[in-house]
Amino acid sequence: MVSQVMPVMSPVEPMHFAAARRTGWRWAALSVVALAGGYGVTLSLLNGPAFAWESFLALWYWMTLLVAGFALQAGLFGYSRALAKAGVSPHASGVVASGGASAVSMVACCAHHLADVLPLMGFAGATLFLSSYQSLFLLAGVLSNAVGVLYLLGEMERHHLYAPEGRLLAPLLRWPVRRALPYGAAAAVLVMAFAIYWEAWA
Repeated sequence: MVSQVMPVMSPVEPMHFAAARRTGWRWAALSVVALAGGYGVTLSLLNGPAFAWESFLALWYWMTLLVAGFALQAGLFGYSRALAKAGVSPHASGVVASGGASAVSMVACCAHHLADVLPLMGFAGATLFLSSYQSLFLLAGVLSNAVGVLYLLGEMERHHLYAPEGRLLAPLLRWPVRRALPYGAAAAVLVMAFAIYWEAWA
């Protein structure tokens, strides 16, 4: 009897990449709902729906950048987390554990809304400070989003948490993304420092 050699199966089937993409899109969509919904509900409860809508229209460009950046982080994290669970890389736990890094941008994004809450808590003096530097808080949120995306892409590159034949991530992650992180973080610090200087002394 001629023995048949069974083909060696890849530890990760292509279906895992498709499932991970769906997970990434779900995480991104949920983050949009959570961030935009939290913004709208918070301002509506504090000042009314009309004020919430007017505030969004006044800051739509900032809010669009914040929501898009946070959704991108959440999507990348959900995608890489799903692949890590599927066993793509034995060292992928670092990516899963690093999901809290995105919380920094969430806090920075929402910190300027403390100006709406602090008077109710008896901290009216801080309201003037937060309102005066609202644009700096928003900029900090956008920059932390950008650095967070670079970090997640670097970890995905490091642990090969992407489909090698993918049309988007695979070409992008052929570049040394991890090496770009220190430069991106340094650029974010410089932009933030210049913005603080301009706001304080211009």
